[in-house]
Amino acid sequence: MWPTIIVEAGLLSFEVLHRLSPEVVLDLLSGSSSTPVFPDDFPSVHPAFDPFTQ
Repeated sequence: MWPTIIVEAGLLSFEVLHRLSPEVVLDLLSGSSSTPVFPDDFPSVHPAFDPFTQ
């Protein structure tokens, strides 16, 4: 299994999680997991994805 690495943009802070990326994203968005790389108010009350359009 490949680890998931969360990197803080523009800085050298990072966190290595030995879990699958989809699990990490789900846990972060559901609030069951957190990381010091993201702000305290992440995620918003109703996290959602919007499709990319140009």
